[in-house]
Amino acid sequence: PPLPDLSFEAEWFRRLKGRKHAERTDSDQNILAAFSGAGKLDLLAINSTDKGGGAEKIFLRSFATCRSGLQISGLVKVKKTDDPNIVELRSPDRFRLPFSRSKRLTDHLEGITPQPNLIHIHNLHDTDIGLKEIISLANRFPIVWTLHDQWLLGQNLHHPYTMDESIPSLRKKVFEHPNIHFVVPSVWLQDLVFEKTGTLPYLIRHGIDTTIFKPYDRTECCELLGLDPAKKRLLFIANDPKENPYKDFETLRAAWKYVNTQIPEPFELICLGARNQEIETVGSAHIRFIPFQTDEATVAKFLNACDCLVHATKSDVSSLSILEAFACRTPVIASAVDGISELMLGERNGRLFSSGNVDELSKAIMDLQENSAETIRMTGHAHRYVRETHPYQNANSAYLGLYSKLSN
Repeated sequence: PPLPDLSFEAEWFRRLKGRKHAERTDSDQNILAAFSGAGKLDLLAINSTDKGGGAEKIFLRSFATCRSGLQISGLVKVKKTDDPNIVELRSPDRFRLPFSRSKRLTDHLEGITPQPNLIHIHNLHDTDIGLKEIISLANRFPIVWTLHDQWLLGQNLHHPYTMDESIPSLRKKVFEHPNIHFVVPSVWLQDLVFEKTGTLPYLIRHGIDTTIFKPYDRTECCELLGLDPAKKRLLFIANDPKENPYKDFETLRAAWKYVNTQIPEPFELICLGARNQEIETVGSAHIRFIPFQTDEATVAKFLNACDCLVHATKSDVSSLSILEAFACRTPVIASAVDGISELMLGERNGRLFSSGNVDELSKAIMDLQENSAETIRMTGHAHRYVRETHPYQNANSAYLGLYSKLSN
């Protein structure tokens, strides 16, 4: 079946829901930036961990944007960096009765000096922080909550991308609380939140540092990474790519194997974000599994050393990896799911394929190889798009403006 016209559907939805939504959607970042003259602000940021995928990058960027009058501390379930401003969420005392999760979080807040006057939540997955605790916090502090997935919109307790038709009453109370202010990175998720809850979250698009993510000499990048410059290669970026339940490595692997039977010079497949470094040989081609890279400059070199980023996923509200590839002028092929089609502007910024469809992905890979003029046109358009609409300065200013708006 043909891909849906998502831009038309989004525009139809906004018109159906009224002018307030339509006027807010594309102006949030500019509106919030006007509030960025914040006075003294002590911010507590909460996330499941401090090193990982897109949510963790956004979480850590809060610390990189620290400026005069803004003090930031972080609270995570699992700490992986050596940042002294980030502390691990202590496990509750299971031998003390009655067991209380909220007491543990209260202990943390009491131990923070100075006390925060605003809290920014990212992911709560696996933190054991309950929604009742969040509501209790919201009675004391303004809360900004950036939704990196749609977990809060359904009933499922574990899978962040599985939604049911109805939202549990406790989750509805979170959306209805006047002191909890939601932020989303895509119009797709903004529409979904508005449709299911009646709450209109702020739209703050992910920001990209284009002084790091930019075109480099491909040969030099290959040599620095120990890769053969003469070989063609596809890049797949995912946390634990083979086992990640939200990504779609199996479809990519099947398409990669098929394409390599149809072309004289096979593609290598680089999987960035693996647990361990290993090489899998399939015929005359290789899949290289490379551990997660914390250095963004190294990620930029991998993007420049590869002929295409394939973002094979089952669900995704937005993608830093796609935006980083745009900034590097690396061609992108992506699953046509959720907010991804929004980033791709239909197919002006890259190729789309139906999630799980091996034939469509195979064709997209071969089309990119065979139609070099169209590929150059798309990467040029994508490069301009990310520089104009996703500079990290815009996102930083919008968040600082939101903090200022809520703390004054």
